[in-house]
Amino acid sequence: MRSSHFIHVIGFQVPGRDSSVDIPEERVIVMLNRAPPPEWVEALQRWRATGVGRLAIAPPELVGDQLLIARGALPTRQLLSEIKTLVEDINRLARPSSESVVA
Repeated sequence: MRSSHFIHVIGFQVPGRDSSVDIPEERVIVMLNRAPPPEWVEALQRWRATGVGRLAIAPPELVGDQLLIARGALPTRQLLSEIKTLVEDINRLARPSSESVVA
């Protein structure tokens, strides 16, 4: 996958936090620059199969050009950083090993 074909995070919709109510199932909407191609979707499925890790309490769900992620207990700033890292990781997984990295 050429660098121009990578998926990029263009924004987030983060539910507000009410200190009196803790709803870990709240979802962060991650807006992507476009709907991912099939190889990216396959890479996301492979990542999901390896475990969710610290990112969320449930695997991310892809809906068109958005990822829906249950926010879990991470602070917002850390969660958004982890989400950006996830998208970068999926881009790497989706890139065929024969392609060189374009700097």
